[in-house]
This record gives sequence, structure tokens and C-alpha cells, in this order.
Amino acid sequence: MFFSNIENRIIGNQFLGLEVFSNDEIDSISGVLVSQRKGELLITESYSFSSLEQADFKVKDVPVILSINTGKVLIKEIDSVEINDAILVKKTFPNLILDDFYFDIWRFDSKSFVLVVRKNYVDHLVHEIQSSLKIKIAAIYIGIAAIRKIIQHLEANEIVLNGKKYSKDTATLTSYDSNLPKIYDVQSIKIKSEHIVSFASVVCFVSLDLGNGSINEYNVSLRNNYLQLSFFKKISRGVVFGILLILLINYMFFSYYFKQYETLSLQNQVDEANQSRLEVIKKDVVEKENKIKEIVLTASEKVTQKINSICKLIPNTILLNELQFQPIEKIAKEDRLAIFADNIILIKGITTNNEDFTNWIELLSQQKFIKKVTIVNFGKNENKELIFTIAINLNEVK
Repeated sequence: MFFSNIENRIIGNQFLGLEVFSNDEIDSISGVLVSQRKGELLITESYSFSSLEQADFKVKDVPVILSINTGKVLIKEIDSVEINDAILVKKTFPNLILDDFYFDIWRFDSKSFVLVVRKNYVDHLVHEIQSSLKIKIAAIYIGIAAIRKIIQHLEANEIVLNGKKYSKDTATLTSYDSNLPKIYDVQSIKIKSEHIVSFASVVCFVSLDLGNGSINEYNVSLRNNYLQLSFFKKISRGVVFGILLILLINYMFFSYYFKQYETLSLQNQVDEANQSRLEVIKKDVVEKENKIKEIVLTASEKVTQKINSICKLIPNTILLNELQFQPIEKIAKEDRLAIFADNIILIKGITTNNEDFTNWIELLSQQKFIKKVTIVNFGKNENKELIFTIAINLNEVK
């Protein structure tokens, strides 16, 4: 599976892959809507627009994976596979100021493609696309770098892309101006040449290939931000739904007692004692309803605020896999109900930096609303990733 269960629920099973490319010095845009079903990717919609102003995507609230393949992207071939990304970029572009550029590297056996683009151009383009199209970008790939993920699954030797042609046998990239579309087969998926890069970017994203060099750091930040925003959006919807459900139940109870009151009032108009008793019952029901509303609203808001505060402290080097509030402490048996751990948040995830993880634990321990932070588990999994499980004891929610 590409994502953990919690990420599947947060991110969803649809992805919009977009490619912005230069066509006669005008930025055009193409894309594909990809659905993930039982571990397989399927293209459900495809798009092509001659300019950004004409772009119109009907889908909303899906992660958007953007490939920037315009004239602002510089792609250069170098006969080196230097392991250090920064050194390889400086060899390729000696006068480049690294802090001003995002860069990615596609390595072969004896050479590499180095792809660079200015940060201010990327930031401006991302802002323009997100604000005009009302979408949220979760990752960015430079040039044609994303096709490295699917190139081995393409049977054709020469792959036509938007404005470029890639030859597999020589691993060379050349300009290509033909507008005649070609159809390729990627593991039984039929894809037009103009959508190859868009689809490949989605494959990279779901397989957690976020690129090399500085673009990797940028993508980790974009992806974590998207996860957090989606998580709180869905949590907020759940809280609102729960409150509405509770209010509906309260209304049904209130309506029932109110009808009982009316019936008794009509039957006992002359009996002042019974009428007084009914007024007491009505007042008691109203007070209980108000208390239930106050307790539910206050508790839900406080829990949400605390979870929000915890997630804001998460560094970029930590990726959450699971978050449970009041996890099951003892599983239900035939003669016993399940027991839940009160005021405890259980968090599972992956860290790529021990120091950031330690600092995060210390920072959590300093929060006034947290009583104690316990590291339940910390070690490497079968994929050599550092996984962890921590239990956060909250001060009692009242």
C-alpha cells in the first residue's frame, strides 16, 4: 500500500496531476485525475488547456501534484553521478547561487540530468495557480524529472513529451515541436503523450518519491502542510456532525417531554398541583439539555484545540502515521465492555532526525495542558525507517 490507513483517510483516493509547460512562449497546462483503487492507479479524467487563464478543473479538495516544465526550468546533462547533490549542481552550474534555486537530479549509470528553477518563480506560480484555480498543491516536480518513476514501464524507445523527446537507449533529451499526440501503454493504462509527465508525478507522490536535492525538502514541507490542513478540516467536519447529532437527539427528547407536558396540561387544567409538577419537569428537562450542550461543546472544543496545538509543534522531519484520542486500553469480551484510556493521545509515526524527535518530545512535555509524554516504542522497522509510538497524557478535560 502506498500510504498508511490514516494517510489514506486524510489524503483520500484521488490525485490531480498537473504539468505547466511552455507552448509558443505561452504557459499551457495539462493534467490527469487519478484514482487509487485496491493499490492500483486509474486515470478517470484528462485535461488540456492552452493557457492558465482557461484552466478549469471540476474536482476540489484533492491533492494536486504539479510539474513545472516551462522555459524557466534549466535542464543540463553532466557526465558525473556525484552522490552529493549540492556538489553535483555546482559542477553543472558553477555560478549558480543554490539558495535562490530549487533543484532536482536524475542519475543514470555514468551521467546525470540536473534540473534547476528559481525559487521566486516557483513561489509566484504556485500562488497564482492555487488562488485562481482554488486548489491546494501537495508536491512539485521540476521539468520531466517525474518520468523516471515510470520510464521502465514504457515499451517505446522514444517518449514524446510536451515540447521534448526522451530516448531511452541513449538517455538523451531533445526538443520536439510536433503537436501530434501519441498513445503509450503503462501497465495496461493508456496515456497520451501530453499527459505522461502529469501521470508520472502522481506515481512519484503516492510512492513517496519526493525528488532529490532542495526540491525534496520543499516537497516534504508541502506534503506535511497538506496532511495537516486536510486532517483538521476533516476533524472539524466530524466535530460539527457530532454536535448536530447530539442536538438532534436532545431535540427529540425535548419534543417528547414537551408533548407529554401538553397532554397532561390539557387533562389536568383544573388540577393546580399537577400543573405545577409539570412545570417543574419542563424546567428540569430544559436545564439538563443546556448542561449537555455546554459539556459537549466545551469538551469537544478543548480536545480539538489541544490536538491542534500538538500538531503545530510537529517538525518537518516527523511524519504521522496514526493519531488516536482515548485509545482502547482493554478489548471488549463477552461479559465486559471495552475500556478506553481517558485523556490519552496515542501517536505513531516515522522520524528522519533523532534530534528533532527528542526536541519535539521535550517541547510537548513543556505544554501546560500535557501531564506527561511517554515513549512507548522507538526503533527501526523492516524498511530501516525510524518508527515511534508515544502516549500523551492530557490534563483532565473538564
